[in-house]
Amino acid sequence: MYMFPLLLFFSIFFARFSTTYDNRNCKGKYIVIKNRTLAKLLVEKEWFFDKGKYTLQKDRNKMSVIGLIFYLCNVFVIALLGVLLLLPQIPCAPLEIDARKMYLYADTVNTKIPVVLATILLCVEFLHILALMFRYRKEVKQKWIKGLIFVLSIVGGLACGSVIIEMLFELFKW
Repeated sequence: MYMFPLLLFFSIFFARFSTTYDNRNCKGKYIVIKNRTLAKLLVEKEWFFDKGKYTLQKDRNKMSVIGLIFYLCNVFVIALLGVLLLLPQIPCAPLEIDARKMYLYADTVNTKIPVVLATILLCVEFLHILALMFRYRKEVKQKWIKGLIFVLSIVGGLACGSVIIEMLFELFKW
C-alpha cells in the first residue's frame, strides 16, 4: 500500500477543484459555508481551466454540491480504512498494480476495499473534470484545440470507465 496515501492525496486534491462555484458560469446547486476560514480551506477560488480567473468575492463561500459529495466520499474512504485496519486481517486474492515508479499491493480484504474505493473515487473525479473539459470546449475559439479537447475527453472518459469496471471486478474477486 505504498501508493495508497498518494492516491488519497490526489483524490482530495481533485475533489477541491470540484468545489468552485461561480454564478457567472455555474447554474448548479451549492451550499453556503458561513465560516470564512473553513471556506478558504475547503473551496478553491481559482478556476481549474482558466488559471488566473477567480470566482467573485460573493461566491467564495459557496461550495458546489458535487465538491461536497467528493469530500464526503474521501472522508468515508479514510474512515473505512481506519475501521478495517482495526479488524482482524482477512486474506483474499491480491491486488497488484506495478507501475514503473509506483507500486500498489493489497492482499487482505482490509486493505483491498479502501484501495479499490479510492481508485474508483479518483476515476469518478477525473470523469467529472473531463465532463467539464468537454463542456468548456464550446468556449474555445480555435478549431484544432476544440478537436483536441473533444478527443482527450472521450479517450480519458473511456480509460476512466475501464479502470472503474476493472476495480469493481477486483473488489469482488476473493
